[in-house]
Amino acid sequence: MNQKRQYGVNNLLYMSFLLLFTLMLSRFSNAQYLTTRLTENEIRSVIPILKSEISGYGQFEDAQKADYLARKKLLEEIKSGNIDPLDWLKQHSKYIIVPPVAVYEPAVSRALSIKGWDLPEDPEVPSRAYVHPIAIFTFGKELPAINKHILGKNITNESFNAFTQNPWNGNDPSFKEIWDVMAKMDSFYSRNGFSVTTSMDGFSLILHPRDTDEEITGSVDPIIFEIFNPLYQDLVKNSRAHPMGPSIAIMATHKLMDKVFKPIDIKLGTDNSSIKENLQKAGITEDRYGEIKGALLMAREGSQNPEEEEPTATLDFTPTTPEEKQAAQEYQKIVEDMKKEIRTKKNNIQFYKKYKAELDPVLDVLKKYMGGPQ
Repeated sequence: MNQKRQYGVNNLLYMSFLLLFTLMLSRFSNAQYLTTRLTENEIRSVIPILKSEISGYGQFEDAQKADYLARKKLLEEIKSGNIDPLDWLKQHSKYIIVPPVAVYEPAVSRALSIKGWDLPEDPEVPSRAYVHPIAIFTFGKELPAINKHILGKNITNESFNAFTQNPWNGNDPSFKEIWDVMAKMDSFYSRNGFSVTTSMDGFSLILHPRDTDEEITGSVDPIIFEIFNPLYQDLVKNSRAHPMGPSIAIMATHKLMDKVFKPIDIKLGTDNSSIKENLQKAGITEDRYGEIKGALLMAREGSQNPEEEEPTATLDFTPTTPEEKQAAQEYQKIVEDMKKEIRTKKNNIQFYKKYKAELDPVLDVLKKYMGGPQ
């Protein structure tokens, strides 16, 4: 074979090697790189800890369900009219303060307090209780400066653009009355122990009682856009008679809701002091515990698939140039790393199969909360 032909053959072999090297590098880089190697002693030590951890998840689900049912009960009571949002707020807070001229609107308050109850079920959050008590007060006066024709009865799912239009008519003389009311409310609430700040859009006043731990918050708004949102048809329906003018909203914060419902705080995983203590007794760090859980989930998945064959490091040509030699060394290192990875996976699968009966119920729960392989 002449020298030119030999060079062509070597070049073809080298190009083939580079392609193989690239494919193998890509495969190894995209693989679950460097699986942690499990020992039988570790698995035996963590099984009781894992069982304790998943029992915490069961307690967490029970607590969530109890909290959901309690809030749903309040939702149903407000929806049926058995509980009025203003009465509920007064029962749980002494900061329900409004000026004597303010007029309470029970229908709008009810609808806002349970806004969203009539929305389609969210598959991502199947158990929801849309309830957050809020009391709405107005000054009982229609202001022509607010373009009522784009709100109220004209709002439907098919006319969402009307909801987003500018509702102000700045040329109407009553436009000034809106800001007169806002200024008076700023003074009233400042005198009655509230901090008063202006909203980011510059239209509303945000109210917070100065001497309470954020259990109540409120606002004074030139208009409550939310009650005309076509996404909430029950809210729109109950807001038909709402006068087009400034309103006061007083509502419970999440802190007050939690104070009333007292949801149980369940510490999960290594946030649980009992889990921490048991890991320390077993001589296993929290980081290692996380690696063990991940490796067990991977081992279960791997046990369902055909075993991987170890790759070969045999080359079809002898590298001669420095570049070829460096590439060959890198190729051989990757092959050895891949072999090590496959042996580690096989080791872990062997231990998983040995303790499968105890591990599967645990891994089912971990999969649900941690994600990862089935």
